Amino acid sequence: MKRTFQFKSKIDNLISISKGLSDDELKSNFSRYLCILASGYLEIAFKELLTNYASLASSPTIQNFIESSIQNITNLKADRIFDNLCKFNPDWGHDFESRISDEQKAAIDTIVANRNNIAHGGDVGISFVNVKQYYERAQEVVFLLNSIVK
Repeated sequence: MKRTFQFKSKIDNLISISKGLSDDELKSNFSRYLCILASGYLEIAFKELLTNYASLASSPTIQNFIESSIQNITNLKADRIFDNLCKFNPDWGHDFESRISDEQKAAIDTIVANRNNIAHGGDVGISFVNVKQYYERAQEVVFLLNSIVK
């Protein structure tokens, strides 16, 4: 999970920096950027978990297939995470579904929805406080996924 850790460290550092911002417009733009990074963090962590699992549990040929299959997974809302986990092991999907809280599900779905709105030029009213809370819930989801994918 080296790449995930590096990405998390980058976001944590940017959150620390952004606490010192006083300009509201700058803080708003920074919050949108952090939302995009939080979505990326979730995607990187998910792909890295599955890739690591494949490297330990399968032959190099199967590992290559899995890596290429998950390479383009994006928009990881809760239902998409569930669907992809079920492709590996239905028990993983059901474990995820039973253990993820409504708050965590709402946070990651909001991160992805806002990321898509931002990417397509839409207006989003996401505050620094909200994006920080969503990111914290995303970290909890990554921890949950890490406990499931074994």
